[in-house]
Amino acid sequence: TLVRCTRLGIVGPNGAGKTTLLRTFLGSVPCLGGKLQLGANTAMLSIDQQRTGLDLERTVQDNASEAGGDWIMLGERKQHVASYLEQFLFRTQDLRQLAGTLSGGQKFRLLLARRLQEPSNVLLLDEPTNDLDFETLGVLEEALLAWPGCVLTVSHDRAFLDRICTGILHLPGDGSVELHAGNYSEFEANRAERKRAARQTGLAAARAAPKPAAVATEAAPKLSFAETKRLAGIEAEVEA
Repeated sequence: TLVRCTRLGIVGPNGAGKTTLLRTFLGSVPCLGGKLQLGANTAMLSIDQQRTGLDLERTVQDNASEAGGDWIMLGERKQHVASYLEQFLFRTQDLRQLAGTLSGGQKFRLLLARRLQEPSNVLLLDEPTNDLDFETLGVLEEALLAWPGCVLTVSHDRAFLDRICTGILHLPGDGSVELHAGNYSEFEANRAERKRAARQTGLAAARAAPKPAAVATEAAPKLSFAETKRLAGIEAEVEA
């Protein structure tokens, strides 16, 4: 259950099903069990690892505005496309540049600017920080912190998860799911504390367990003179 401004980081080993989970939310993968039930007003928006959605033959301005004009609509608010794109580090002289000539970081910023205009309240991101330069990463984090809806993001970037997450959804890889409050560092600290507590519980149980009764054993027979002499020379024979 997601409430407004929840930002969940989805973590776990490769193959645990993180991307599959996002694709299931989007309806592109059928549920393997149970059912998917969305709220009546839920509108999902996604940016995949391939970052599809730009027309590389159109300009930055044309890609930023679906109508291709000088103005965009952010909900009920109208804003000039140039001032809007300034938030994503595009200068006025960049607006006529073809999207196909942009760097990877610039393309991601433009795609983010375009997609955040779409009416939605749940944003799904799959490894959004891969190959991002420092400036673009900062733009992404600021945009997510200002996003009024909910965010579900798959990521291995611990610093990114620390800065934006309000919770961690952990997929250990065995089919189970664990939900933790807080960012990634808090999740790691809590997990370490649980492991320490489990070890302490195990040690306490071992100490409390009844000791096995002593078993009487026969004394080992004494060696004869010949056996004692043979034993004394065994190490030298082994070395030889």
